[in-house]
Amino acid sequence: MEQMNSQGTTDSDDRSIRLLVSGQRNGMPEGQLSSSPNIQVELAGAHIGDIKVYAEAKSLMIQKKFSIDDKMRNDIIKRVCSGAKGMFLYAKVVLGNLLSQLTRGHFKRELEAENFPKGLDEAYERVVVHVLENPDQGERDAAKNILGLVICAERPLMWKEIQSHFCINIEAETADVDFWLPMPCKNLCGSLVYVEQTTSALDQVVNLVHESARLYLLQTQRFVLEAENAKLAMFCARYLGSSPFIVGTEPAITDHFLTGYYGFLDYAAANWWRHAKRLIDTLSPETSSNSDLSAAILAISKLSKSSKLSKPENSSAKEAEELQRKIQGLQHDGRDWEAVFPVEGRVHAVRNSISGVGTEWANGMNGKYSNEEESHGVDYLYVCPNLSPE
Repeated sequence: MEQMNSQGTTDSDDRSIRLLVSGQRNGMPEGQLSSSPNIQVELAGAHIGDIKVYAEAKSLMIQKKFSIDDKMRNDIIKRVCSGAKGMFLYAKVVLGNLLSQLTRGHFKRELEAENFPKGLDEAYERVVVHVLENPDQGERDAAKNILGLVICAERPLMWKEIQSHFCINIEAETADVDFWLPMPCKNLCGSLVYVEQTTSALDQVVNLVHESARLYLLQTQRFVLEAENAKLAMFCARYLGSSPFIVGTEPAITDHFLTGYYGFLDYAAANWWRHAKRLIDTLSPETSSNSDLSAAILAISKLSKSSKLSKPENSSAKEAEELQRKIQGLQHDGRDWEAVFPVEGRVHAVRNSISGVGTEWANGMNGKYSNEEESHGVDYLYVCPNLSPE
């Protein structure tokens, strides 16, 4: 909008541009578009009616779960519709939080006047308290790890990819499906996330419920984006450089595949360099001494060598400085990175082997492992084994 306003028009300009701008009212677009016609969707009767219909449906689920009477249910509908002020997201977050409460006592506590949210930020805070201050440390830590991944991921993550991240021990270079989370993502993260079923019965896509949820978690410093990105950059670099990806170990790839080790392959192979680039771009003299950031940089540096990776802590500070200069000169193009950090050969070998296992399963040739369930959610059929197919 600023660019269009700066260009302006002339009396002789007979061109006409029609632009539809849609968004929340946060003070910014209203000022810049004050002279333009506008439609206040949040005040439309049909929109208000939709929020009420949604509240009625969700309140029925709440009534069934906590055995409340019709009076309490109607009170919830009234309070949610009043507090929403035309914002559907508010209703979704508040009702989702009420429905996710563990007991009737927890549910009734959320309805108390001092706890019932008066706006979207307060609605997020109630969910955050429920999720990140969960007295069960295991569930609390799992939720924090999931949200950290989702916040900094370059694309929406599949639930099976998140599960694989929990199962992979990057230090031991192994995977153990006993660490597969038995609880659904929504049970752990509440209404902060939106889980969408894909066309495959095995797949679910995990997203934050809205971009405003991400902003809230960052602005309240529940999460630090740079720190979460550094953790994922280090994980991806060490993961792709681990022994199960070293060319020459193809006979062992099937064994690693069947443990679920390659469950994070698709994401790491396509996006590791983006996290590395973001990490380098955010470095400053104040942050470069941070041990976690240093470990991430040194892990990335090992990907530029064809030999088996040594532990990042054995690398020198000089390597980190050289890596920083090298990365700063690279563009936002995976092919440029491949020339400096050759990982495609490793990924190619793994994907070819995985595809071979899939073919055996399809033809009923594998006597030891009978079906794709043994892959623990790892896709084994690839259109192209390369990182950047043409």
